[in-house]
Amino acid sequence: RKDMIRVMDETIASGDTPCALALLWRDGEEKFYHASGYADLGRNTPVERNTIFRLYSLTKPMTAVAAMTLVERGQLDIMAPVSDFLEGFRDQHVAVGEGKTVPVKQPMLVRDLFSMTSGLCYPGEATPAERAMARLYETFDQDDPDAPAFDTLAAANLMGKQPLAFQPGESWLYGTSAD
Repeated sequence: RKDMIRVMDETIASGDTPCALALLWRDGEEKFYHASGYADLGRNTPVERNTIFRLYSLTKPMTAVAAMTLVERGQLDIMAPVSDFLEGFRDQHVAVGEGKTVPVKQPMLVRDLFSMTSGLCYPGEATPAERAMARLYETFDQDDPDAPAFDTLAAANLMGKQPLAFQPGESWLYGTSAD
């Protein structure tokens, strides 16, 4: 423990990173916690246990670790169709032109989500699939208090209904797959 604290504190002092936190939880009990550095360097606000971090795409490897833990426990089959878990992923289609789609040849598998071979894309303007996803994201971003609220499950199911950029498993694209 002392070595971990020393390394974290030295890393902060050297300027390699503004902050570091470590938490070890084992057998349902907190065994170790240490926070070092600043949540806001400009204000010298120390990092704390409840500091909120914007992790963006770093959530993808965290999600993958959680999923692989379930695989190890025999609670998740990465070869299972995504539609076994999310109804919005049933009867998917691939965009082949503006407003034109074809049915998927095979269902999207859980592994396609983690290998970025699902055909799910981020919003954009380059392809019909990206434009469809952009229209969906616009509904998520509405400031209208009368607009429907989207929880994670609802948003995921709506993403699954969007046309895919390609047939699942046939290509690679960094997109909403592991989101």
